This record gives sequence, C-alpha cells and structure tokens, in this order.
Amino acid sequence: MTVIFEIAKRVEAHGEVVPFCAVLDSPPHIISFVQHLDWSRAAIRVTCFLGLIAQDLIPG
Repeated sequence: MTVIFEIAKRVEAHGEVVPFCAVLDSPPHIISFVQHLDWSRAAIRVTCFLGLIAQDLIPG
C-alpha cells in the first residue's frame, strides 16, 4: 500500500488527478472460492461489489 500511495502523491505533484487509489487483496479464507477467477473476472466481481455495475450484468 505504501508504494502505490507514494506513486499517487508523485503523480499529483505533477498536476495530475488521482481519483482513486487502492490495493486489492483477498483474505485467505475465501481463496478456495476465487482461485478459479482470472484477473478480468476478479476485477468485474470487485466492480459489482463496489456497486459500479449490477450483478445481473456480469457474464456467466
């Protein structure tokens, strides 16, 4: 988290806007549920969790 925060601060120092800065990680107890997901499918699940897209729009 420290690295991405420092990068965001430097980007902002150069006049750019950083609207969102986060680190995505999974707690160990759910690994068995998500280990089959590739990066794209995992990112789609996160956007649904955050309420950015409706769950019924997620492809099967």
